[in-house]
Amino acid sequence: TTTTTTTLPPLKVVVDVQGQSGKFTVFEESKGGSGIQITMDALREVDAQGNAVGTSGSTKHSINTFAPQSIAAAEMVNLGNVTANKIAFSSPIEGVGQISVDTYVMATDGLVGTPSETWAVKRGDLKWNIQLSSWTWCGCSKGKDTEEGAFVDLDVTLARRREKE
Repeated sequence: TTTTTTTLPPLKVVVDVQGQSGKFTVFEESKGGSGIQITMDALREVDAQGNAVGTSGSTKHSINTFAPQSIAAAEMVNLGNVTANKIAFSSPIEGVGQISVDTYVMATDGLVGTPSETWAVKRGDLKWNIQLSSWTWCGCSKGKDTEEGAFVDLDVTLARRREKE
């Protein structure tokens, strides 16, 4: 019996940024413009019950659109033993902090993870790293009540985008 092992070349992606819309499409270089459109929609700080906080007053703990923010082109990086295409995005949230979102499209199969756990990924899988920095959590007054931020919700939309024929 003969066994043949085929190793796929690393996946190379192209990032098509749709102007200043908060949207970008990722597609395989060899397959043209069909791919996945990713939209960074909105961000809001919420309390422990999931209610938006910091929506009134001069400092807002939310952003309703990421349209004016820039999205960096893809670069090849190594995540442990996996090669990935990294697309970087960051945005200031005025008076509150900064959000950075790295989108990874795996170029090869392997294991990724943290120092305490790993998981398998396949060529073409998506992974996000989301980082909040210099974040000032809401302890905002709203009338006689105080709103306390506990979590941050980030709205991201994924949609299939087909190349126009």
